[in-house]
Amino acid sequence: MTIQKIIHLAELAGKMLMKYYKQDMTVQSKSQERFNPVTQADIEVDAFIRSTLQKEFPHDLILSEESKDIPTKFSGRVWMVDPLDGTQQFIRQREGFSVIIGLSINGIPSQGVVYAPVREELYYAEKGKGAYVVKDGNKQRIQVSNQNLFPHAMLVMKEVGTPAQPFNSFTEKLKLKIMKTDTCFALKCMSIATGEADLYIHPFFTLSKWDTCGSECILREAGGRITDLWGKELDYTQRSLSWKDSVVLSNGKLQLEIVHRIKASGLFSKSVSK
Repeated sequence: MTIQKIIHLAELAGKMLMKYYKQDMTVQSKSQERFNPVTQADIEVDAFIRSTLQKEFPHDLILSEESKDIPTKFSGRVWMVDPLDGTQQFIRQREGFSVIIGLSINGIPSQGVVYAPVREELYYAEKGKGAYVVKDGNKQRIQVSNQNLFPHAMLVMKEVGTPAQPFNSFTEKLKLKIMKTDTCFALKCMSIATGEADLYIHPFFTLSKWDTCGSECILREAGGRITDLWGKELDYTQRSLSWKDSVVLSNGKLQLEIVHRIKASGLFSKSVSK
């Protein structure tokens, strides 16, 4: 069963990360424009996941964050991997990082696994089969909240750091309840999938396919929804690796309302990148 193989792979990758956790390590930046850290843990776990996927699924394509071997097309079966989502949390010795492994089939997120090794929390889903969390040895199906009244919604936000403009002024005007957390993107997504929170707007235009593919599969199977800021579905067959118009997540019931408010705010400019 494919999903069980991917669950096992994510858990092994998590164990590899824990060997480096809270240890001294060299941190480099992948970008001169902004601090985009990468560690030896990122690189080694990336290589391990890719080599294992290549052996198990030799005819599939693989897109992984730390690999320069990038597919030229994204139709068919494409594994999308983030070996360490939340490198900054990992470096700061926080618990909010995870392994993400997703499978896109003809542009549709069809399998997803998110594993948080410090918390020992495993989230997974297959398209059409529901979403689940395994914690403390207990498996439980997860569902988004039933909140359909926007003023009562819970918004996930970063716990630390300066909020990105213009998102900070926009979220302040929403006057929603706030759940602050210092976790990676995937775990914020899981907080929506489990019903702990109702909304999340990613405050930076930095997300890529490997961040969202596995996470989206789980969120959708839990009843949630993810689009770009303008309400457009994420197209995993696009040539660009990144989401130029960021993303907004919800329990599904609040998606149209939050997108409407984003558009009406006039604070954001729409990308014309392809």
